Amino acid sequence: MIPILTIISLAIGQVERPPKLDFKETIDYADWVNEYQSKRLKPGENALPRYAELCKDAQGKGGFPEVEGKVKEQLDAYYTIWTESEFPDLSKFIKDNASFLEVFTKATELERFHDPIAPGQQPVEKLMPYMWSIRYAGRMMLARAWIKQPKQIEALETAHRTILRARRHMQQVGFLITDLVGMAQGSSVYSSTREALHRGIVKESDCERWLRLLQQQDSGASSWKDTICVEWASALATIQEACPEGKVNAAGLEWANKMMTGGEKPLDKKLLAVLSRASPVGNAATVDSHFELLTTLVDGPLRWAKSADIKEALETVRSKALEPSGSLAVLFVPDLSRAYQLTVRTESERRGTLLTLALHAHHAKHNKWPENLARIDPEVGLKNAKAVRVDPMTGERFIYKIKDGKPLLYSAGADGDDDGGTHHPKFGENGAGGDYVFWPRPPRNVTKK
Repeated sequence: MIPILTIISLAIGQVERPPKLDFKETIDYADWVNEYQSKRLKPGENALPRYAELCKDAQGKGGFPEVEGKVKEQLDAYYTIWTESEFPDLSKFIKDNASFLEVFTKATELERFHDPIAPGQQPVEKLMPYMWSIRYAGRMMLARAWIKQPKQIEALETAHRTILRARRHMQQVGFLITDLVGMAQGSSVYSSTREALHRGIVKESDCERWLRLLQQQDSGASSWKDTICVEWASALATIQEACPEGKVNAAGLEWANKMMTGGEKPLDKKLLAVLSRASPVGNAATVDSHFELLTTLVDGPLRWAKSADIKEALETVRSKALEPSGSLAVLFVPDLSRAYQLTVRTESERRGTLLTLALHAHHAKHNKWPENLARIDPEVGLKNAKAVRVDPMTGERFIYKIKDGKPLLYSAGADGDDDGGTHHPKFGENGAGGDYVFWPRPPRNVTKK
């Protein structure tokens, strides 16, 4: 339930927001979003032209090849050290496209990545080629690093650094959909790091260096206030485009139909009747009220429990589906609760991985495990240690125990209950129960029944 103090704070607090939509003049929301994102970036050369080499041209030619068939099957199947004889199609694909992986690496070395959105352009349409190619280039680079080779640790270190730099670029783009790609990239590195430690590729004596590398390349979750601001502007832009001059007309309804169905079938007559009497001004106000509330709800530290309030806020909008002030807003206000949950999960995994490395670095230095997480030697280089010890899934410290003379580190998961380290690969979501164990690395494919 959304706290009453949250509602009260909306009346007294000021939030950064896109321009109000009153239909008195056309607002260039694309330009506003571009400026909003750009002022948050560091100056320097834009990586856009280099990433563009990974994308197909206007005729659909060139670019990073499609990952499909046997190649995709084998990419999805490997999870640790593998050989060319085990996955020959994947091996050949990586060799054949080594030049693209080099382009990808060079692009990530630049600090800045920004691709402005044009007026009326849908972000997904604009960004999909980059998201796809960057995501798969990163996966291929990691797969290449896990091919059995003499300098395994060096290969993994290079791949991790590159993928985390790509994650940073995805965060800079500023849209939720690109941030989701960045989360997947981060998660792949965290999992790979713990696997390398489990396999003995990364020794305890390497952990301090790996800890510093991970912290240097990855500062954690994006600002959810920034995410909400961009989604807010997108929702207002959509209503403006659907309602030229503040009126719902045939063109606006056709545009809405295209958004909802791809234009493959006509609008339902009942829906058509609802949309035709919609109040564009009222819907813009509903959108504003919704995103103002979201801005307040996500304020402060990431916490799994906040996703329920985000979902409740959306249900409030959905309850207005038949009202003139809500029918359009229902179409254009996204459900951000799942994305918020994934943000919390990814941040929990990042912190759990940092703590895993710090524990082993401490052991390498003192030949014993710390009594608790607060006793980790600060000289091993764990930054913001007090915050890192807090699991965003629960708001409490990660659970750490010495069991049979070895460390056990885990998150209590979505329900916040300590199940003694019974591992669930998705943090016990959807009432499944269970914990998420960072160390020791759980056996593969182990789930809580």
